[in-house]
Amino acid sequence: MFLFVDELNSKLHLSLVRNFLINFLDFSVNKNYVQIIFTTHHSWTLSNNLLRRDEVSLGGFYDGLTLEDALSGMQSFRNENLVKLLFKLGYIENYASGLSRIYSEYSNEELKPSIESSMVMLKLTLPNINYLAFKKSDDTINDTINDTINDTINEQLKLVIDIIATHPGIKRKDIAIILDKSVATISRYVKELVNQGLVIKEGSNKTGGYVIISQKSQE
Repeated sequence: MFLFVDELNSKLHLSLVRNFLINFLDFSVNKNYVQIIFTTHHSWTLSNNLLRRDEVSLGGFYDGLTLEDALSGMQSFRNENLVKLLFKLGYIENYASGLSRIYSEYSNEELKPSIESSMVMLKLTLPNINYLAFKKSDDTINDTINDTINDTINEQLKLVIDIIATHPGIKRKDIAIILDKSVATISRYVKELVNQGLVIKEGSNKTGGYVIISQKSQE
């Protein structure tokens, strides 16, 4: 007698699955010697001394099958008779359709699934599309915030330039009074304008002020 279970761990806690397997393998409990064949996405069963190595199959491509062959619908089986039995019992949805459907889901994505395979192993890595979507959303939000901040700063810089243009030689503290800003904030704006080559300071640190470079060159 056989018991077939697909994705044994999908709706059960790992501790419950472990105890289930321990009891199932205990023939004092499993008195009918029922054999279980199950699939799982967790490798913890390999590290709990529950199953012998020959009782575990990590999947793989057999008989020289390649990834390209599998994606085109070709098949290879370790035990063809067992596969046919599972198909007749309704435990296999469709032959050789899983990989092609997985890849089709990523057809419009930048990142693609990757597969490492051998005769005794099949490792399938699926990029998290939801993570990328959230990341793009966060990037869009951050870009919007940065653009808003930059637009606000640019508007303030324009105001500072206009004030310096109409009041040549004006000091930073006077610009701060006009715009109702702190001297530290105005100092940052003026420094930015100086770095951009738009304004220049004339005179000493104590009595000097700022002028527009274009106005200075016209004198």
